[in-house]
Amino acid sequence: MAEIKVTGNKLLKTLMAEFQAEFNYLRLGFFSLEDWEKANSSGGTIHELNSSKRLSEVRTKKPSGENEISIHGNTLVKNIEKNFKEIYGVCVQVCYNKKGERFYTSGKADELSLSALNKFLSENGYEKNPK
Repeated sequence: MAEIKVTGNKLLKTLMAEFQAEFNYLRLGFFSLEDWEKANSSGGTIHELNSSKRLSEVRTKKPSGENEISIHGNTLVKNIEKNFKEIYGVCVQVCYNKKGERFYTSGKADELSLSALNKFLSENGYEKNPK
């Protein structure tokens, strides 16, 4: 399994494509922290960030050299989401689809590695290459 290196110069859609190429039952969703926190406190719908933008254009924090993100199969879902928030100031959610419905990971799914979650979804009728 390949390692995905996250850099500020990458387009969001490039990160999303690299992620889905490795974990084809999962997708990454990028959201502003402000919108995400507002939706979690008062409800409502949030919209994903423009995937044609670079991470450096949407982040609210600039990471120091030793605080870069690397994604691989053993990475826990909760750690990806936490690291993007703490290092880049961007909300990232690991997502999946079933029967046309979109879901964000939560609870027990957040405790799984990306490989374990991808395998579970593939064995239980979830959509491959969700959009």
